[in-house]
Amino acid sequence: MLPQRIGRYDVSAELGRGATSIVYKGVDPATDRVVAIKTLQRSDADTDADGDGEADADAILLRFRHEARVIGRLRHPGVVAVDEFGEDGLHSWIAMEYVEGSTLADLLLRTPLVGQERALAILDELLDALGAVHRQGICHRDVKPANIMITRAGRVKLTDFGVARLRDLGLTRVSSLIGTPAFMAPEQFTGAALDHRADLFACGVLLYLLLSGRRPFSGAPAAVMHQILHEEPPSLGAAGVGPAARAFDDVIARALAKRPDDRFATAEEMRDALDAAAARAAEATLATVIGTVVQGAAHPHGGIDDRVLIQRAPAYLADSMLRVLPRDAHARPALVDSMSLYAPEAAAPPPAVHAEAPPLALPPEAIAGAQHLLARRLGPLAGVIVKRAADAAGGSRPAFIESLLAGLPEAHRAAARAELEALLQPPQRTETGR
Repeated sequence: MLPQRIGRYDVSAELGRGATSIVYKGVDPATDRVVAIKTLQRSDADTDADGDGEADADAILLRFRHEARVIGRLRHPGVVAVDEFGEDGLHSWIAMEYVEGSTLADLLLRTPLVGQERALAILDELLDALGAVHRQGICHRDVKPANIMITRAGRVKLTDFGVARLRDLGLTRVSSLIGTPAFMAPEQFTGAALDHRADLFACGVLLYLLLSGRRPFSGAPAAVMHQILHEEPPSLGAAGVGPAARAFDDVIARALAKRPDDRFATAEEMRDALDAAAARAAEATLATVIGTVVQGAAHPHGGIDDRVLIQRAPAYLADSMLRVLPRDAHARPALVDSMSLYAPEAAAPPPAVHAEAPPLALPPEAIAGAQHLLARRLGPLAGVIVKRAADAAGGSRPAFIESLLAGLPEAHRAAARAELEALLQPPQRTETGR
């Protein structure tokens, strides 16, 4: 039965329930603010004749109070915030931030493969949140899709710190086995010393799952435990993932190392490794895309149809490359800007130039110099564009320059014009004696 009120909050709906708790949607009548209220249910069934049930209930209540203390210490946009903790005759409860959205577990049920770009964005935000959690001396110990909220805006919110551990609080014996087996680090099974690197192991499991659509360790709990303790998961390549995603194999292997000392030392270190892997994936994608574009532009009788090449390159590059852009604030705009150089207007005919003097021939060294100059801006398509501009210019240096400038973003044209005009300036005629 839905309670009408918990603490000072009016209850409007049930959001979900677990083995020992129920989460309700509530409203603070003083501010009309919507909150989520996590409650711990109490009943006479918690106590059996031997008193073991009472001991278990006390341990669960201790964990619940501990969760309120843990989240109350955290202030980070990637962590669900706690408003207050309270107890009455029926409930112990935590009022926390209400998140409009769904869990990552629900998202994966609908879309098992979220795509590389989305996977990296989720891991990046999760590791950012975990970095803040770890700096507070907290180990979450149960990082899994069901404990990761995805807001309607697509942002990550880490929740459910019920089994977290603080360095300064001796809550290590609340259960013989705490966590979700498929995401647990080896030391969580063996009872060895446990710290924040167990969370990074779970992030490695999650990264593998998001990129491949399958867990690296699967089966019954006993089989999962054996795999985590003694076996290495198949590489992403063996799991049927494309060549670009295989750039993340090293990151996953280090995150899933059996010994904590062999894993990443911090969440920030793992974020940096993911950025580096994303750059490698982008290079692999670019190589594949260029090969695809060139193959598609191949002329049936040999050679490359440069018009088809220039027309097809923008769509392939924009669609493929922008999926794997790095997080770095400087690298992303630079790559976006470089993609704009492959816009279809680069293939447009050069504007008419009314030259007063007869056209002058374009010597090979001038064409080679222009290609070298534009390669810094146009990359691998510079040669194609220079060749096409030279053919269309009919020997006219001004027309050649205007055609080349048409392939550049407007912001780059003034500087490039000066360089091209200096490079292609016709030789000065010398007067000879009569």
